[in-house]
Amino acid sequence: MLCARVCSWPYGAGGPLQGWDHKMRPLPSVLRDASMVAVGNYASVAARVLRGLIIARILGPADMGILSAVNLVTGLGQYADLGVTNAVGREIPVLSGEGRADAAEEMIWYSIAAKIVGGMLVGSMLLVYALARWTALPPSLRLGLCLGGATLVLTGVAAALQSAGQARRKFAVASRIAVVVASASLVLGVIGAVLWGLNGVILSQLAAAFVSVGYAVTVSRPFASAVFDPVAWRRLIALGVPVALLTFMGFGLENVDQAIILSLLDSRSLGLYTVVLYAGSALSLLPLSVSNVVGPRLLVAYGAKKSDAVIDLMTWRPVLLLSMLMPPVIALAWALAPAAVNLLLPSYGEVIGPLRIYMVGVYFLSVNLGVSASLLAMEKHRLNIPIMLGCICLNVVVDYLLVGIMHLGLEGVATGSLVTYSAYWLLHSGLVRWLREGCLLASLARNFRLIWPGLLLVIAVAVAAAIGRIGRSDAVFDLSLVLVTLVVSGCRYARQREAIWMSSDE
Repeated sequence: MLCARVCSWPYGAGGPLQGWDHKMRPLPSVLRDASMVAVGNYASVAARVLRGLIIARILGPADMGILSAVNLVTGLGQYADLGVTNAVGREIPVLSGEGRADAAEEMIWYSIAAKIVGGMLVGSMLLVYALARWTALPPSLRLGLCLGGATLVLTGVAAALQSAGQARRKFAVASRIAVVVASASLVLGVIGAVLWGLNGVILSQLAAAFVSVGYAVTVSRPFASAVFDPVAWRRLIALGVPVALLTFMGFGLENVDQAIILSLLDSRSLGLYTVVLYAGSALSLLPLSVSNVVGPRLLVAYGAKKSDAVIDLMTWRPVLLLSMLMPPVIALAWALAPAAVNLLLPSYGEVIGPLRIYMVGVYFLSVNLGVSASLLAMEKHRLNIPIMLGCICLNVVVDYLLVGIMHLGLEGVATGSLVTYSAYWLLHSGLVRWLREGCLLASLARNFRLIWPGLLLVIAVAVAAAIGRIGRSDAVFDLSLVLVTLVVSGCRYARQREAIWMSSDE
């Protein structure tokens, strides 16, 4: 509800953009869209997390490590479309805002074609590699690589249609596709794990991809016929390659830990850390819902009225609200983590410490989602490439120091993520402010003040590690953290409520 108000305020009564676009949806529609996105995100991620927990319990850490390696390798194939899908996700709402609805509809075919061609190319490479290394690779890894191409093509088409639904502001369609994709993966994955173990899980991913693409094609309403224009291809690739590079780096920023674990630790440790990543995905649901609703509206508004005021209005209010909402959420998850792990995954008890550290890092990723579409709207997203690359390098260096030299294990890996995510927030959001305000140091300072409650969570990590409580329950400490974050967020909201709803400033 609060998120929807933030998204819709500029266009409602008293808002600075009131009346400038007669096609903008009224508040009830915005609330409906926000609800659909939130429900879809929560349901789909909940299904993925549940799938991961059940399969982790069935397979154990060793097989989960191999499965994570398969998913990591094949997951990289989603970027073989050269960012065309991401570019289409920008072009559809911008063209709609400009009144070019037919051109916007034609864009969908470019995304589908790019996903098919890219998936086939990557699949061929994986197949060649599997055949060349047949005797050296574990059987399950061989199976995953051989099926990777078919899975990539099918999941790519489903992802393209889901992204198109989001960009067309058909949030119900996009949410239903997301839920069906996750539900099929959950049901078929558990069946495969019970009947055939790790190989069954890998086979289930292909079966789930068939179900997903069939449903996505069925529920997506008819759009314009396929008309491919070489000029449009060049523009989409020119716009998409930097976006693909950024999303690839974003994937690397969140998954470089897995490569570090494989190189410095072992596959069992990777299987353990998979639970940490699942929990991080669950905590990101709320900010992801905000981003999914704000992003398309920001692009439509910017396409219709090329005004930097649109960027300001639809960037810093969501960030401010997320910076208030997330600390209590993370503190509560911190307090419940030991009991949840011991109850659901008793053999994964050693992940509690890394899990708590990683949760704090998720806070900085969460507030960063509030500015996720701003650079893309201004077509300044290329400037984010060196920032992202620098943060990935920082993650590798910190992980090597903490894990390879100081031998802190998975807690060192999670600490590296915490350091990297906080650095990325300050630099990325500072860049957005700098483009508007012209002073980088002042921009960094303003953004630091915006999310200073994250320091409370960082202090909690340091104190808990110092007293030896990072990996186990301490009722007094945990309850104190929850109460402190609630009080701080409540006071901030009471003091800045007018800034969120009424003022044009931060």
